[in-house]
Amino acid sequence: MFIWSAIAHLLAVTSPGPDTALVIRQVARKGRLSGFYSAIGIGVGVFIHSLLASSGISLLLLSDTNLKFAITLLGALYLIYIGLSSFIPASSGGENQDIHEYDTSAFFRGLLTNLLNIKALIFFVSLFTIIIDSLAGIWLLIYPIYFGLVTSAWFSFLSYMLTTPKINIVFNKYSDTIDKISSIFLLVIGLLILINLFYDSTFPPVHLWNPELCNNASFSIDARGDWFYNNSIIGRKRLKKLFSTVLKKEADEYFLVTPTEKITIDVAIAPYIISDYDYDPSSKELIFHTNFDFSFPLNNDHPLIIKNINNEDYPIVEVRSGIEGLISRSVYYKLIDIAISQQTSAENETLTIQSFDSHHSLGSLA
Repeated sequence: MFIWSAIAHLLAVTSPGPDTALVIRQVARKGRLSGFYSAIGIGVGVFIHSLLASSGISLLLLSDTNLKFAITLLGALYLIYIGLSSFIPASSGGENQDIHEYDTSAFFRGLLTNLLNIKALIFFVSLFTIIIDSLAGIWLLIYPIYFGLVTSAWFSFLSYMLTTPKINIVFNKYSDTIDKISSIFLLVIGLLILINLFYDSTFPPVHLWNPELCNNASFSIDARGDWFYNNSIIGRKRLKKLFSTVLKKEADEYFLVTPTEKITIDVAIAPYIISDYDYDPSSKELIFHTNFDFSFPLNNDHPLIIKNINNEDYPIVEVRSGIEGLISRSVYYKLIDIAISQQTSAENETLTIQSFDSHHSLGSLA
């Protein structure tokens, strides 16, 4: 399990992102030691992320919509701030740059860039959820220390390589251009996070994540909507709610995904359960509520169908991005009552319900 988690972490660290762009920016502006200090700050950030994830605090943060929104907003604004600040002339750079020069803020830039990265929060929560059963005692501290040290070592190595004599000639000659490119990259990441935050702050952009498939964990959801990990039921609703936000459907298969991990999850019928609804009879508008407190309208974008699974018919509705929800028995019976009240003709052979100018079949009346 240690080797698998170490590989997953290494892939995440070496993947280009805000941390990499920050280190390149610091080296281009202030030299090798500035990159080293940024690397240490990033490593400390990873160490803190790991401690928070192993203790369950990160899960509490992600489960609170307001806190998650605040962290994401601060992270986006901070990246935008760093990106814009690079267009203010630096005190040194270009041909007069010393590879041993650094600014005292480099450590804190690295620390904040990593700490305010919402994807890092999600990654370490996902990672420690899988390995936590194998951790006890001193291992709860060894893992965070290891992840922090490896992270600092990688970015220190990157800083060193960027300031070796041959490459440093390029940095001396094009330091302003490299600074601007890395800063624009940070600025664009910040703006994209900000746009995504206000466009849809409920779910991460899983459609953009396509990591390699991992087969080191077993997740499943039974017909009642109960979640299991390695055949042990997951009782904490906050944890299940968090996992539900990183669900992804490809063809007829479901996966839990992060930017660096992809795990198959066996779903008996549907990941969501439609546990309640609101209905306005005057406008004929119906809003479904899932077991994880997510609400959505019954309309053409979220169609309701009767789906045959293992020779049994189930009322299924599309919750989001092809991911389905099973309508509970009690809600389904109430929908039948609504559909009957909407009927204008007794000759219809199929019972349909109208909502938001869309019509959905509830099955045959025969």
